[in-house]
Amino acid sequence: MGKDRPQCVALQTKMGQFTAPEMSAKVGFAPKDHMEGQQKMQCPISAQIQDAIEVSSAMMQANLEAVSLDTDLLWVDLCEIVERSLATEQDVTKLQEEVTTLRTALMDLSAKMAAWEQKAKDEEG
Repeated sequence: MGKDRPQCVALQTKMGQFTAPEMSAKVGFAPKDHMEGQQKMQCPISAQIQDAIEVSSAMMQANLEAVSLDTDLLWVDLCEIVERSLATEQDVTKLQEEVTTLRTALMDLSAKMAAWEQKAKDEEG
């Protein structure tokens, strides 16, 4: 967790308030050695843990929004690159020809693979 993100620091602060046995006791379970001689009790989630969950959820939402924004920016960059590189009609025509050539090659390869599969089935049968 980075110190440059306030949500991370807040989460570390919230989670760092308790030791492991204290945290275990607050949520209603503990390691076996901690529970010896004690009856297991179900406790409601404490306010501190609830706060930590909310901070964690907010942090995940912020990260999701950041990834979405990064994706949008990359798409804009890609569009600009394509627009600059396809400035002339000749470039567009050349690209279309290359795409057609690739599609034809893929169809040929697909046909050959189908023929090889059929040949293998015929040899087995």
